[in-house]
Amino acid sequence: MMRFDWRPFLERWSVEWADAYDPERDGHRGGEECAAARWLGRQAADTAGIASAESRLGVVLPPSLRSFLAVSDGWHNAGTFVWRLAGCADLDWCGDPHGMREMWLDGTGDDADEDLVRVAGTWSRSLQLAVESDMVDVLLDPGDVDGRT
Repeated sequence: MMRFDWRPFLERWSVEWADAYDPERDGHRGGEECAAARWLGRQAADTAGIASAESRLGVVLPPSLRSFLAVSDGWHNAGTFVWRLAGCADLDWCGDPHGMREMWLDGTGDDADEDLVRVAGTWSRSLQLAVESDMVDVLLDPGDVDGRT
C-alpha cells in the first residue's frame, strides 16, 4: 500500500502560506500565531488519540487520514473558506444535515443509476473534516479506500 508522506507537503504548505501571510486577510482564527511559527498544523496525534477517535466513531480511519493525524492533529487555514480541519477530538460524522442526498437524487426518479445513488449518499456516510468554515463541507468517506490511500 502506498503511503503519502505528509510532513514535507505540510511543511512546504505552511512556509508558502506564512510567506504570503496578510494580517488583514489571514489574521483571524490564529493566523498570527501560525505565521510566526510558520506551521499551520497542530501537535501530532499519538496512537492512543487516533485509536480513541476510531473507537468513538466506530470505524477504522483510512490510512491516509491516520498518517495525516500522526503529523498534525488538525489543520488551520486550509483554504479560502476553510479555517480549521478536524483533529482526533473533532472528527465526527457529517450526517447530511442539509438533505444533500435528496437534492442529488431529486428529479432523477427511476433513472438514478448505481453511481449517482452512491455519490448522493456521500454526506450521510462521510466524516466532516471542516470544523470551521464558511458554508463549505470537507468530507472523507472512510469506506472509499484502495491501495493508494
